[in-house]
Order: sequence, then structure tokens, then C-alpha cells
Amino acid sequence: MLLTCGSTGRPILARRRRPGTGARATRASRRRRDGTVAAVGAAVVRRADASDAEAVALVSARSRAAAMPWLPVLHTPEEDVAFFRRELAAGTGWVVVDGDRVLGFAVVDDAAGELGHLYLEPDARRRGLGTALVAVARAHHPGPLRLWCFRDNTGARAFYAALGAVQVGQTDGSGNEEGLPDVLLELPATTTA
Repeated sequence: MLLTCGSTGRPILARRRRPGTGARATRASRRRRDGTVAAVGAAVVRRADASDAEAVALVSARSRAAAMPWLPVLHTPEEDVAFFRRELAAGTGWVVVDGDRVLGFAVVDDAAGELGHLYLEPDARRRGLGTALVAVARAHHPGPLRLWCFRDNTGARAFYAALGAVQVGQTDGSGNEEGLPDVLLELPATTTA
């Protein structure tokens, strides 16, 4: 099965390309441990590890500031790096990179079936990168995938709704450290053709 980007129709799952090869996306390539990637233009998605924590923390901070300027900043940059180092160690994560620059990331909590984080650099939005990250996460976790989103983050809610997510819960924010109302969304299980 070949997955394609919803906005461009281009293939997004492919083996890491070696110079001069024409590697094509295959079901088996998604299971490779060493180089499962998704390509979107010049950017590629690769597995994240603890060495990506600093870049991931910076992407998260810039993304949150741009998309949710009303969101309180509760932690120092050093605390954010330590937090994402733990998150990347505990879950399965991916980064989308263009050269050496991390443009975005996603982390799935496999045990909970939850997309815990998905953030993009503000200048990397609307290029199919978020869709590619979600596609890779869903290929990794084909069952229903849940995620929390702040109620007032209308851009993210519209993005997930366009991918088929439905609201399955909501809170007044008393359960998150920001204290802001949030909604629980669920992406349906993926189907194979």
C-alpha cells in the first residue's frame, strides 16, 4: 500500500534513499528499523531519538508561541529539553527534517494509543509536513489514535478534523498544567486497501 500526502498527492512513505537509487515505497519499507522515512518535497521524516530533544523543544516553543500566543509559558527552555528527552525515550517519535533543520515532530505513546505531541515550525506549516507526520504515526499505530488539543486552538482542531478526527471528550482544563479547557479527539483506525 502506498500512502500519499493528502494535499499534494505525492507518495510519503519511502525507504531512505541512497544517492542514485530510485527506492519506492513498500509495506515492508515501513517496518525497517534503520531508515523508515516519509518524503515531502526536500524534507524527510525519520525516527527521533534523545539527541533530537533540544531541536524538538525549540520547535515546540516556537510553534506554541505562534499558534497559541495566549498559552502561558510554564517552563524554562532547559526544563523543556529534559521533558522532550523523556518523552522521546518513553514513546515513539519522528522528526521531519530539511537538511540539518528540524521542521517538526510527532510523538506517539504506544501504550495509551495517543498522539502526545505534533508541532511544526511556524514557517513549515501548510506544506503537507503535519499530514506526513500523522500518516507515519498512524502507519505505526493503525488502531484509533487519540490526542488532546486545547479547545481554543482552532487551527489544530481544523487540521485534525480534516484528517477525520472526531471529538470524543472535553474538560474544563483542571487536568492540564495550563489550566485551560481542552478536547479529546480521536483519529479512526486506519484501514488497508
